[in-house]
Formats: sequence, structure tokens, C-alpha cells
Amino acid sequence: MKNFFLPFIVLLFACEAGAQVTAVTEEGRAVILFGDGTWRYLNDSVNVSTPDLPHYTVPENSTSLVKGKETRYELWYNADKWNLLPDTVYGNSEYALEFHTGELIAMMITERMQVPLSRIKEAAMASFKKEGSEGRISEEQKIVVNDTEGLLLKIDALVDGIPVSYLNGYFSTHEGTFQLITYTAYNLFDSYRKDMIGLISGFVLTEQHNTPR
Repeated sequence: MKNFFLPFIVLLFACEAGAQVTAVTEEGRAVILFGDGTWRYLNDSVNVSTPDLPHYTVPENSTSLVKGKETRYELWYNADKWNLLPDTVYGNSEYALEFHTGELIAMMITERMQVPLSRIKEAAMASFKKEGSEGRISEEQKIVVNDTEGLLLKIDALVDGIPVSYLNGYFSTHEGTFQLITYTAYNLFDSYRKDMIGLISGFVLTEQHNTPR
């Protein structure tokens, strides 16, 4: 699984850079100017109403953690199931983990620039098209993970002729943008969905919230 080519595992800023520029208004607020002539404030995200959204918290058996190197977050995981991979395995990721069976991979990708949730889906799919791979979003859901609002996407793709399924958590905050990517073979997805959700539930934005321990 470690050798699968992942077309959209890239910094979202790189995908967005060709279609937008950042400017500052007379009032000193940063705005994003898009190629189609539209704009929005930099800190605007998808407006969500949290009471009706699925809420996830760190699982009790997730007692190991890694911390953000440039942005303030923690990722709690179950070390009995997940192995932390060397930094050199995936160049674009801050951390990468492999499930103990070797059939499931996860990566945390961060960047200091905030990309609104409303643009993340477009950027992810644009990366597939750029690399000539086929992909479609089969599930899309707004979520709350340890009090941080996010977007959950399931993407089914054909990568180098291999059917693959991703379950990804995206978070857009003033601390930056966080992509927690998990993927496995398409036919194994149902077997690993709970483990994917469990890892995504381990994301904690520590700038605003104390560690739930």
C-alpha cells in the first residue's frame, strides 16, 4: 500500500495558487480574489450549524500522539493498530502512519495558509484531474471533531488502474489548513472505515482547546 500513487496528496495552496490571489482591503482585512472575478474574506469557511452535525472525540484507546511541527495541533492514535512511518516515506506529509495489516495508510498534511472548507473539495478533485486520474466524491459530510468544525469526504478513485477509496478529514482554521488523509483498497473500505474514523477523531486543535486527557 505504501507505494500507491496519491494524486491529490499535495498542499492545497499549490492547487489554489493558479486560480486566486490574496489582497488586503482598506480596512486591513485579507481577501481571496478568484479567477472568475468573485472574492471572499480569507477567514470565511463553510457556515455550519453544529448541534445537528456528527460530533467525534478522541477514542479511549488512542493514547499515543504526535504534535504539529509548525502549526498547533495533536493527533492521537492507537499504537496497537497504527505504526508511525519515517518522515522520508511521504515528502508532502508531516506525519504518515500505516495500519498493522499494511492495508491502510494515513497522512497528516498541514499548511499555514487557511483554505476555506468551501474550496477544499474543489482543490482535491482538481488534483485528480491534473494527474489524469479518475475520482469521484461518494460521500460528503460536515463534522465536528473535538470542537473543531470540518469536512469529511469519501473519494473513490482509480489510481494507476487500481480501485482505491479515501476517507479524509479537512479542517480550516486561523491556525492553517489540516488534511487528514486515510486510504485503502476499494474492496477493503468497509472493513477499515471504523479505523479511519477513529484516527480522524484523534485530531485536536490545541491552539483553542486543551488536550482532552
